[in-house]
Amino acid sequence: MMIFSICDCIYLERIDAKPDADMLAFLLPDVIHRAESFLSSKRQADFLWTRLLLVALAKARGLHAQFRENPPYSPIVLSDAPLYSTISHTATFVGAALATKPVAIDLEVLRPERPLEAISERCFGRDFLSRFPPEEKVSAFYKAWGAHECAVKLNGKLIVDGSDVRIRMPDNRGVQIVHAPIGKKTLFTQALDADFRAVDPVPVSKEILAQMLAS
Repeated sequence: MMIFSICDCIYLERIDAKPDADMLAFLLPDVIHRAESFLSSKRQADFLWTRLLLVALAKARGLHAQFRENPPYSPIVLSDAPLYSTISHTATFVGAALATKPVAIDLEVLRPERPLEAISERCFGRDFLSRFPPEEKVSAFYKAWGAHECAVKLNGKLIVDGSDVRIRMPDNRGVQIVHAPIGKKTLFTQALDADFRAVDPVPVSKEILAQMLAS
């Protein structure tokens, strides 16, 4: 099966309750079994909703795909075409992306009360945050942190050069990092192939997700 290059991202406002049985029917048994292994009901819900987002993305493209767990990495896509998945969740939203080349996303709630200077010095170097004016420090930190999380998911290396943050891949292919604010205090970071045209992630409601799954 041949498909054009795609990189689709969607996100859903976080729901504490687990999906109902009709929705769970779209997931493979091993996905549900792994969710049940988590002690936290909220962790179970996040896990299941992100996997349903992936199924919905495939259906929206008319692709016949299933997703098998591959801990600690994102699910493996079982499809006739080469596809890659990535998921993320935080206190406010859950998100997922599906692409024809390796991709990573990260969701972060912006929390200015955290010791950002100390964390930044440890992770990004002593002078990183000092290069930004006070009103930009929180945003700069979380953009760098989102890139760091994406680098881990892609098995790449985060490179910080002054105020510039980028990801170096083992095969030296180009990676672009794109940030989009969602909601009032959440940052959605994408790390995707340089050949892709970056687009903002698309919000979906529970009702829209159900329609996508049933299509």
